[in-house]
Amino acid sequence: MTHSYLDSGGNNDRSTDTSNLRSIACALVRLDVWALETFEYAIPVNDRSREIYEEFKAVVSNQVKSLTNHKYRYENRFENEIQHILDKLSNEEILEILCNLQTSTYYAQFIQLRTLVYTIMAAEHRYATNTSIASNLTVPKHFSKLESPQAYLRYLTREYTDIKLRLRSVVMGCRDLRDRIKHAAELGEIPPKALSALKKKMEALQVDYRDACTEVEIDSHVLIDPSIPQWW
Repeated sequence: MTHSYLDSGGNNDRSTDTSNLRSIACALVRLDVWALETFEYAIPVNDRSREIYEEFKAVVSNQVKSLTNHKYRYENRFENEIQHILDKLSNEEILEILCNLQTSTYYAQFIQLRTLVYTIMAAEHRYATNTSIASNLTVPKHFSKLESPQAYLRYLTREYTDIKLRLRSVVMGCRDLRDRIKHAAELGEIPPKALSALKKKMEALQVDYRDACTEVEIDSHVLIDPSIPQWW
């Protein structure tokens, strides 16, 4: 059953300042969009990806689905699009986003698959580059529309650059989410139930986070320390 935390028009009653909670919700929705796009993209790469994609698609909102193919989803301006949606939601609906754990049960697989997609493309690009230098590069049959080995290499270079950018965006997006949680938590603005749920989300994101950081040459970073009260 599809959850509707973004499907309702809401009752936008902001009797208190919830801007920091809305900022956290925005970062979470962005991760859901990236995760759905990743599971769909990885279908040809991983045997279980189609099943994961269908399962994940069933628990995200219609708005998340509609944003999955947004032209600027890996650019900073994408946050403005999400905020326009969140502005229509009540404070209670914003808290529901923070507390909802259905999508976060897939976060570890999301980071793992996003990293796998990159490592496969990096290997293909590296092989094609080395083979091109040796003048032995041939165009695979399923890329026959590309007229020359040089055109194929240019295509791989564009794909490699784009996929690396997306993985890097995910890595930084996880870190950004943690920083937003830290800011609101230190101000005492996050209710206990939401804080507990956010901890579980961050634990899921952390499972393969170090590997993702390594692949895009970002210093490996532990997102949280779940063993201490102030885990953020």
